[in-house]
Amino acid sequence: MKRRYRFHPGDYALGENEQFYAEMAARGWLLEKRGAWLSRFCRGEPARLRYRVELSCPGVFDESSELPEEQRSLYEACGWRFVSRGGLVNVFCAPEGSGAPEFYSDPRQQADTLKALRRNYLLGWLPFLLLAALQLAVGAALFGGAGSALGRWATSLRLAWVTETALVAALALFLLRELSALLWGQVHTGLLYRRLRRGIPLNHAPGRQQRLYRAVRGVLLAGCTAFACLAAIQWATARPVSLPQTPQGPYLLLGDLGHRGERTALPVKGGESTLSHTHSLQAEQWQTREFLQEGEQNAWLYQQVYRLKSERAAQDFLPLLLAQAPLARDSDAFVAVQVPGFDEAYCAGLECAARRKNTVFFITYGGLIDQPDEQDALWQALAQREAAWREG
Repeated sequence: MKRRYRFHPGDYALGENEQFYAEMAARGWLLEKRGAWLSRFCRGEPARLRYRVELSCPGVFDESSELPEEQRSLYEACGWRFVSRGGLVNVFCAPEGSGAPEFYSDPRQQADTLKALRRNYLLGWLPFLLLAALQLAVGAALFGGAGSALGRWATSLRLAWVTETALVAALALFLLRELSALLWGQVHTGLLYRRLRRGIPLNHAPGRQQRLYRAVRGVLLAGCTAFACLAAIQWATARPVSLPQTPQGPYLLLGDLGHRGERTALPVKGGESTLSHTHSLQAEQWQTREFLQEGEQNAWLYQQVYRLKSERAAQDFLPLLLAQAPLARDSDAFVAVQVPGFDEAYCAGLECAARRKNTVFFITYGGLIDQPDEQDALWQALAQREAAWREG
């Protein structure tokens, strides 16, 4: 038997749901099951059916949200056939002209059935508020106060917008879609409740009253899907590979700094020498890890290189990397240094950062980087590598 799935109107849109199912039945698609977002239809003969939606109204601590059996039996005795239930929504149908009576003669009685739905929309805000409060509390505990936590969160978000643009955009559109649905449902349910309380009966054939809302929801869903696909492609291409012996980008190898040991793997996760090369929508990115064994000593080099769309974007991006440095306590720990061939350069212990035009570098080096001759060798080798890559 052929089946078809369609997005149905929200739980708050009682009349729109009834009209939606009646129109599908007239085209030969009969409701089989209502889910959270989709309704499943089976192929049948076109039929002129009346659909009615009845909302369950469980108490706050009730385990089941099903319609009471005696109420369902009463409707079926009056000529209504139960079709499906999804959450609080119970769907009944009857042939047109069957004489099956309406569920309510007084709209004020139907208004009482909206209490559980209104409560659900109100409680729907709690997960967002609790998640925000939890992140703020954890951040405040780790970084010394709510202000510092918010600052680091904002910095992380701005970094992610550059390095994981598609993923951030997909999550933002998904969140906007869910919040808009929550707000729209709460407002719509409140307006319906007030109309019913004033004695205005439910309109069972309201027409296309939600075209703009559905269009916005569709655009948000399409955008979210497109960005999610781009994020998946970026994730797939960013998987680390063994670090080549010859550089495949504007990054350094330990051999460029005079180290001549053999590559080794540390007995920890992420202890292999690897290269990750990918593109976000705003930057081409290289990340490397290299470990060498030199006699009794180990040398290691971590690098992050970003080639952004413009020099202005690189200028704005470099302070974000300094603020999120893994070893330095904050960006104030970095000291500006003058380095030939670079527009900006900073050092703090084992960490260095620099910018040349639209390319930004962040390096963590497990050697003698605190000595001037080692720093000079690092900057000179990095400038040569970047210039050669840019020309090539």
